[in-house]
Amino acid sequence: MNSTSRGGLYHALNNLLIFTVFVCQGCAAFAIAPLATTVMVGATAGQAFLAYKTFQTSTGGSLQIKFKDVKIPKSDQEAFKAINRLAVLPGNSTNVKIAEKLTRKESLRIITPNQVLNIIREDNRSIDQLTEEETIERLQDWAAKLKADAIIVFEEKVGAGGFNMNFWSFKRGEMKNEIVLKIFCAKTNHFILDQPGEVVFEVGTNNPPQGEIQELVAVSVVDKLMEYLRQS
Repeated sequence: MNSTSRGGLYHALNNLLIFTVFVCQGCAAFAIAPLATTVMVGATAGQAFLAYKTFQTSTGGSLQIKFKDVKIPKSDQEAFKAINRLAVLPGNSTNVKIAEKLTRKESLRIITPNQVLNIIREDNRSIDQLTEEETIERLQDWAAKLKADAIIVFEEKVGAGGFNMNFWSFKRGEMKNEIVLKIFCAKTNHFILDQPGEVVFEVGTNNPPQGEIQELVAVSVVDKLMEYLRQS
């Protein structure tokens, strides 16, 4: 795991110390266009991300989910086959939505962020300035207590790309968020998936509700994860 990826994970784990149960409450309903398109695009030279899903938002804009083309080693593909009981690490409302959608998959038994949070609260050890080895040790310990085969670590950096608007064209304002989907496997004691992604949305009449963005991101993350599980 490189220092940048490791730093993002440490930040996400550190945030769990101030995480509260309100993120596990239900979110208000909102209108989402029912049509989502899946676009599998061949990688080209210099292309950082591949378009995965494109949605129309309720405010007249569009939202696109992109993922990097990640190659899974054969040994880790085998590890995916053993995943039955899967825990979702707390983070924000997107993590909750991911857990809700995975719960509907009959092939998986899901441990919700709220259930994971109960284990984390019992852990009084400090997680500030963890080394890579200490981070792995902590995840291994949580997986053992939860009797989980694997743990989802979903990270989201809102507004990573800032606000990008070309005032000299008719192109709408564009926003970008960075996301990453990681799977820690208890059996192999390492991450068998480190899937970076990007959320790009063009503003319509106004910015779409945060809950709508989280819903669409969760749909895409779960679909991507299920692809890996089916391929194993």
